Amino acid sequence: MMNNKKGILACLYEKAKKPPEIVLVTLIFLASFLLKFYIIRFNNGLGADYGAYLKWADVLRGLDVVGGGLRYPPIYPILLSFSLLFLDEITALIACAAFTFSVIVFPYFLAAKKIFGGGILPIISSLLIVFNTLYSEMIGWGGNANMLALAFLTSFLIFWTNCIRNFKNMRNKLLAAFFISVTVGSHYLAAAHLLMFFLSFLFLLLVAWHKKRGDNNFKNLAKSTLIIGLMGSILSAPYIFSYTHILNSAVLRETNFSPANQLTLNSLIHYPWENSFTAVLLFLGIIGVLSLIREDKLLGITLAALFISGCLPIFFTQHPARWVYFWPIPLFLGVPIFVKKLLLKLEGFNHFVKLVSLAGLIVLISAPIFMSFPYLSNKVSYYKVLTPQVLDALEYLKEKTPQYSIIATSGPYKRDGEGVGHNYGWWVEGFADRKCVATSYLRFLIYYDEKEAAQRANILFSGTDVLLNDFVMVAETFPAGVGNPEISVNIGDFYDRLLFLADDQTIITYGQGTNITLSSIKDTVKNPSIGYSVNISYTIRDLSVLVKSVRISDNSTVEVSFKILQANITKIFVPLLKSDFVDLNSYFKRNNKDIEIEMTTSMGVYVRLNIYVDYDGTVYTYARLTNEEEREFAMLVFDNPPNNAVIRLRFMLPKLMAVGSSQVLYFNAYKLIKEMEIDYIMIDVNRRREFEWFNCDKSNFSKVYENDEVAIFKVSLQS
Repeated sequence: MMNNKKGILACLYEKAKKPPEIVLVTLIFLASFLLKFYIIRFNNGLGADYGAYLKWADVLRGLDVVGGGLRYPPIYPILLSFSLLFLDEITALIACAAFTFSVIVFPYFLAAKKIFGGGILPIISSLLIVFNTLYSEMIGWGGNANMLALAFLTSFLIFWTNCIRNFKNMRNKLLAAFFISVTVGSHYLAAAHLLMFFLSFLFLLLVAWHKKRGDNNFKNLAKSTLIIGLMGSILSAPYIFSYTHILNSAVLRETNFSPANQLTLNSLIHYPWENSFTAVLLFLGIIGVLSLIREDKLLGITLAALFISGCLPIFFTQHPARWVYFWPIPLFLGVPIFVKKLLLKLEGFNHFVKLVSLAGLIVLISAPIFMSFPYLSNKVSYYKVLTPQVLDALEYLKEKTPQYSIIATSGPYKRDGEGVGHNYGWWVEGFADRKCVATSYLRFLIYYDEKEAAQRANILFSGTDVLLNDFVMVAETFPAGVGNPEISVNIGDFYDRLLFLADDQTIITYGQGTNITLSSIKDTVKNPSIGYSVNISYTIRDLSVLVKSVRISDNSTVEVSFKILQANITKIFVPLLKSDFVDLNSYFKRNNKDIEIEMTTSMGVYVRLNIYVDYDGTVYTYARLTNEEEREFAMLVFDNPPNNAVIRLRFMLPKLMAVGSSQVLYFNAYKLIKEMEIDYIMIDVNRRREFEWFNCDKSNFSKVYENDEVAIFKVSLQS
């Protein structure tokens, strides 16, 4: 009896020394969940997509503030709705994010175990999939539903592997088909990826069969592939309602090779290559997958098809960077394959070479794992929209505004797409439960009604009086002094601001050396002309001083003219200022009346702009190229202009960039506000021109809330 007890204790001791693999995987899951939860909570903010998830969860619970029903695959909103039964909105969002970006470790470990049969290599794959910079980037902006779909996709891979090894087993086919259906029910891109996977796999299978004719296994496997795909489609029937919306959306018709869209391919360099260790791991993963094809052809073809399916769409979709997130699934399985091959080849080398190689592999694999923690913290901070100040403003909207109010917003004060309005707008709709009209970079939106509303919002927040053709826009804003007029260029469906003049910095010297600015002498705007130009008269003590005219032509040219009406003006200073987040790359002055500048917009697009001064008198041009924060880059000085003189500035963009019909249109912001029935406007106070406009126009807007970051104005337009 004692010997028996000793035997049991010895067995337990051995198991404690070498715990089951599932215990290690569970510990990896818990570590990932707790670290991610803590980092997101510690950074005190969430990205824009988190607000959208709340909106879809609300629709499931019967609150549809936008209308149109659930236009999103339902599985992640169902998970979030369940969490909301026990947790408040913010905690539920953080918990679901940490869960979806950690739970993938279980199916991924099982898939890796299918390939490697146990040992340390599946654990390495599991660590790489939950701790890597690509998915740290993804959790920052809020790709939670996409990540849940990737977990289901990996589960599909387990049973798919069983199917290709025994394609007669109906149980594996049913389970593979089931995980196809839940992948489809989680995210659109994952569904598209699966479709391309089947097409890629069948193509590669056909190539392999062609080289080895007479092998019936290829024919039978092709039949099984089609059967699994058909069964998966049938099981996906419950999600058809969410896909009927996308079939009628703009996204399927806007996959093209237009130059403006392909500029976003630059982001493909940013995401995987931002961390050199991750880039190397992805490269080694490709080598590992290629080497697997020689040993286990069908499994190698499976991983190759998964990778190809994540590469093909980048060339014909508007948002190609999203497909990079599918690469780790096959390639982080390829890394251990490469490691295994390398270790086998090192057998014939001396101990020093083995030691150095092993140390290098440990550093290569462990470095991106440990670097993913600070990287995650950085990305959560970068993408966060829901700061404490924004949350306070949203709570005001939720508690203090009527339920059916419509809120308009231009978004946070940030560079590129993170600064557009839907970053606030999705939170307004998801947390404050109010319908929102928000500016946006249109490729971030899927549906036609969303795009139409955003397009009008883009124009609304550009200024009170807006002239545009298909490519260039120029806007005056009254009664704001900053940014009049402001010149913008259409970069792939978003008007990216380039430069502006400013009423409050355009100085006029008259009489005996008295300096004034246009903002201090401006009278009430008197019916600006509608058409190709907007004309504004400025007065001093009821005497006309000058008329400023802003004109846009159909050849991508903007003209800003100053007509001098009073003879005692002795000097005019007209500054040229770059817009927010625009970088000035070069400034070339051929002469005082001919300037060429190259700029990088906030969306990262290079634009060349030629400025010509059309004026008979003397002009002095002073360049002021200082640090990046300095907005003013040039000053034009006009001495002793004669009576009735005209100073004309022409801003010309390259004709190659001008596309479309170039029809010139006029818009008035107040008319748009009435048409869209906007009740409140939510503004980031750092957006100086917009904030100044609404804050100064007290007859039409009254400020009802303000903190250090956000102000809210109630609309009360005068008829």
